[in-house]
Amino acid sequence: VVALTPIRASRFAYALGNGTIGVYDRSSRVWRVKSKHSVMSISSFDLDGDGIPEVISGWSNGKFEVRNDRNGEVIYRDHFTSPVSAIQKADYRMDGRTEVICCSLDGQVRGYLPAEQELQTNQIDNTIEEDTLRELNQRKQELLFELKNYEENMRKARDGQAEAGVTPQNTRASCVLEMNVEKRCLDLVVSTNNDTVVRCVIVFAEQLFPTESHLVYPRTLSNTVRVPLAPPKDIACEMLIK
Repeated sequence: VVALTPIRASRFAYALGNGTIGVYDRSSRVWRVKSKHSVMSISSFDLDGDGIPEVISGWSNGKFEVRNDRNGEVIYRDHFTSPVSAIQKADYRMDGRTEVICCSLDGQVRGYLPAEQELQTNQIDNTIEEDTLRELNQRKQELLFELKNYEENMRKARDGQAEAGVTPQNTRASCVLEMNVEKRCLDLVVSTNNDTVVRCVIVFAEQLFPTESHLVYPRTLSNTVRVPLAPPKDIACEMLIK
């Protein structure tokens, strides 16, 4: 745990060294999100003017985020050209209004006043819409690229080309853990039930690798790939395998 900040009543926000931030209500976790970047500072402040404080975070990539304390939804985002160094709350302008002050490593200082009622839809809602449109457009491009590859593979298959790359319909992939006595580790064995080769294995797991993911490209293509797992200590973790 690298930072804690109270929000309201028994609710508080936390930040971890692995890039995770979240909210607890007493001993119950409300939500959490994880980033590949490090959390530099967190705070809480009612920035959207609804009477309920939000979770404010500053990141090592210069990202400044405001999240809903109930579900973690991003309601405002800004970006600095260097890592965020601190987030404070003060009456910086000496006009009786407390604002959020964010400082970056290269000396940038920005203030954020609570949004007035008429500005909430213009500023915060527009930010949400822009982020949603950007994510949808990115997903659209990914789907179009996949569709193009499928169409090309089907065309090659109809032409009788051996390297068409079409996976048989009955293909099943299995994942098992086996003890590797020689290397003193566990092997994650990913294999298929036919001659379909495994070209790549991606494993996502916290605290199991130096980073949160591990990518394996086998030198020799076959229907079986072994991924050695050697955690530095006994830990319980969940693995997502692709």
